[in-house]
Amino acid sequence: MRKILSFAVFFTLLIIIPNIYAFWIWSPKTGQWRSSNSIRTPDLQLKDALEDFSNHKYKKALGEFRKIVRQFPDAYEAAEAQYYIGKCFEALKNPYRAYLEYNKLIEIYPNSKHIQEAVRAQFNIGKSFLEWKEKRILGVPLVLLSDHPSVEIFRKIVDTSPNSEYAPKALYELADFFEKRNRLDEAKEVLHKLIDNYPENELAKKARYKLAFIKSKILTETDYDLTEAEDAERDLKQLLTERGDSDSSALKASEELANLREKEAKKNFDIASFYEKQNRFKSAVIYYRIVMDKYPDTSFAELAKERIESLKGVVE
Repeated sequence: MRKILSFAVFFTLLIIIPNIYAFWIWSPKTGQWRSSNSIRTPDLQLKDALEDFSNHKYKKALGEFRKIVRQFPDAYEAAEAQYYIGKCFEALKNPYRAYLEYNKLIEIYPNSKHIQEAVRAQFNIGKSFLEWKEKRILGVPLVLLSDHPSVEIFRKIVDTSPNSEYAPKALYELADFFEKRNRLDEAKEVLHKLIDNYPENELAKKARYKLAFIKSKILTETDYDLTEAEDAERDLKQLLTERGDSDSSALKASEELANLREKEAKKNFDIASFYEKQNRFKSAVIYYRIVMDKYPDTSFAELAKERIESLKGVVE
């Protein structure tokens, strides 16, 4: 009888003990046990949240998705929920917050099946901010106090998703943004990065064209290195060779090249004039000849010729 009673107790414990532990769930990330009576399974919560989302109940769905991430941070459903948190904020017309939430997905759940969708969403959000009307404080644009949201978003895409198809696109958009705001040195740096890191991408070729124009724009009439000017001139000539006379880019390059050569001629002409004023006439003639020989197609060539004629009696 005692043996039968012992077996009965043993089998009772086998049934009770597993059931006791079944009411608790361990999370390695939080380092805590949670009672399974207090929470539903993550798959059921995700199902309900997705139903709310599909029914356009975005605020309610957002709360449910957040619960899943908070309660089950290691579960597959948490990655799904994090992606939809971003989508909820987009639907609620809060694109910047959506960008931040997508970034959490990329950094915390890099194996999510939604990574490329999240990067695409970030890129589109970055482009949408290009039309953003800059807010001001005491008349000063906020972008002077911090950076424009498009710049932040495009840079983040390049940093966190360099192998995505959107990284070179983000770089090109950045360069275009900087060029339009006359931040030419930054535009040049970004274009070099695009060309160096993504040489086979179709945007690399467009970047080389844009870089040729930007290099020319950077050169001012009063202070620049003639070596840089020659580099820019070479790039523009290369663009003309590749594009041909009928291409609109070639026409633009031709105009920019003429403008650049005019600047270079003026630079040399000014040097010659300086030497002439210092009564260093031989040096002046050398630079006037440079203008005549190297830049015959500019307005300064004829002026240089006249100055040489007037100095003949002085230098001989």
